[in-house]
Amino acid sequence: MQIGAVVAPGAPVLRLVTAAGREAHIGVPIEVARRLQVGHSYPLTLTGITVDATLRAIRDHLDPATLTVGAVFDFSDQTIASVGESAELTVEESVEAEGSWLPITALLAAPRGLWDVLAIYADDEGHYRAQRESVEILYTRGDQAFVTGTVIPGEAVVASGLQRISPGDLVEPLFIANKTMTDKAAL
Repeated sequence: MQIGAVVAPGAPVLRLVTAAGREAHIGVPIEVARRLQVGHSYPLTLTGITVDATLRAIRDHLDPATLTVGAVFDFSDQTIASVGESAELTVEESVEAEGSWLPITALLAAPRGLWDVLAIYADDEGHYRAQRESVEILYTRGDQAFVTGTVIPGEAVVASGLQRISPGDLVEPLFIANKTMTDKAAL
């Protein structure tokens, strides 16, 4: 602001920031907030660096815009964090589900918002052919998706190059999907 500048009523003209005692405010889904314990340490990621922060408080109101509950974390005095810097909370969550991890490139858009993959089956003559199978995406992680549906876990699928293959085309299997899903979800 410049000397003599005119400001609107209620406009902030000064902001005080403490040099110590940095904290992070993170919105978490209500079911995650119920599992967090005040006083416990949790991993937060700041600009690619993971640090431990202590959960000080969980707010008791739900944000109507994000449908999350605010969690306040205190950093140690040794943590270097800038005011306004983004922080990411990592919470471990195990989910038992029958399905397959597939690369995103293996998914084909299907009618009505559904997804398909090209599964690989042996025909009567022992040749491998592509066949369209329906799947539901349960979870995504980077360039992978955990899916369930008419494709059998462990079954070979066409992982990429779908624009060059049609159902019934001869193919050679190169990728076998994983069978279980246990992973960490970042909020």
